[in-house]
Amino acid sequence: MSNRFGFEFRVAANAYFAWREWLLGHPDQALQVAGQAIAALDGEKHLYTVSRAYYWISVPYQMRGDWAIVRKHGKLARKLGKEHGFAMLAAAGRIMEGAAHAALGGADAGIAAMRRGLDAYGMTGARFQRPYHLVLLAEALLRAGQMEEAFAALVDAENLIDETGERFYEADVHRVRGGLLLVRGRTQRSEAIQSFRAALDIAKAQGARSLQLRAARDLAQLLAEGGERPKARKILAPIFATFTEGLGTADLVTSRAVLDAL
Repeated sequence: MSNRFGFEFRVAANAYFAWREWLLGHPDQALQVAGQAIAALDGEKHLYTVSRAYYWISVPYQMRGDWAIVRKHGKLARKLGKEHGFAMLAAAGRIMEGAAHAALGGADAGIAAMRRGLDAYGMTGARFQRPYHLVLLAEALLRAGQMEEAFAALVDAENLIDETGERFYEADVHRVRGGLLLVRGRTQRSEAIQSFRAALDIAKAQGARSLQLRAARDLAQLLAEGGERPKARKILAPIFATFTEGLGTADLVTSRAVLDAL
């Protein structure tokens, strides 16, 4: 059993190290370490390691916004998992592949694939990383205009976080909720501000600079639209200034655009 479902530690270490580097605010270093994890697969014959690695490696690419690569690695994880009876990995790969498909323009098909993947993932009994998956689903539903379903996904994510204590993506639960509140109506502006501030506080306490930047960007944009431009700049500029790499990634580009508008 350990030979079938164990994994090569070097691959796992590099993959999770890539997650950590992105969360800490090092997007390019995350990419470099993810590349090392991929290189470590060269000649690797342990299929569970390979399948799991493709899922693991898809995550830092998703965090960076490199959706085409997410789709590629998610598909590989799904196919290998399905072919060799690794149900959890087939499901996780389907979730990532579906998220990428939705982000790249195939909203309905992508969301349907994510839901199938989430159902299959749950059937294995796995709950770790599920809050992260549910945030991805909520974002896809938000883009598709399915507001109530998106709120429900975030409620499920928050309940799981409370049950399991897995909080690495907790800040984005609040940030995405803030975005949903704004789409629902500007009358909920104060609630959205509270959600963005909660995301900002959680990310700051965790040292998760990349999630802190996202929350600061969304909060600053909302404050600027309400005429509070100096306050908005005071929130976003300091955290943006701490980034010395990854300036071409999606979050840094959009944050720079908000600052320029200020």
